[in-house]
Amino acid sequence: MCRVRGAPVGHTAGMAVEESTCRLCGAHGTRAEVALGWSRETDRDGVVTALCAACARRHVREIECRLDP
Repeated sequence: MCRVRGAPVGHTAGMAVEESTCRLCGAHGTRAEVALGWSRETDRDGVVTALCAACARRHVREIECRLDP
């Protein structure tokens, strides 16, 4: 889940993300690191989850299966 300073874990509605945490391995990334290869997903409720670049590479097939055709 993404961690936003001053907001509940996982919720970013209209807020800038200062630090993200990979939902699989727990790696932490700054805004700049997240922009350079992390995968972020927002569900219907506006909850944002993130995968670090390494986990995103390992799980690319799973991610692609969830994309709209």
